[in-house]
Amino acid sequence: MACVKVRKKGWSFLLIGIGLAINAFVAPFSFGLSFMVTEGGGGGFLDQIQLFLLYQSTPLLILFICVLLYFLTKDDNQIISK
Repeated sequence: MACVKVRKKGWSFLLIGIGLAINAFVAPFSFGLSFMVTEGGGGGFLDQIQLFLLYQSTPLLILFICVLLYFLTKDDNQIISK
């Protein structure tokens, strides 16, 4: 009997790429917005970091879910025997 391992091609690795792309696209905008808001209002560095994380919360949540799905579906191997 011959056993052949076949790995399912999942979308989880592609989801990580999409999550990173969204995060990389939104990061400069969120940094710029947080910089403009804190400089105009006289806020400090901590306020800028808080606003940056506020603007990045949704992309970071999407990235976290994508990485979680990748690790949950990583070991989907099937053994086919004849």
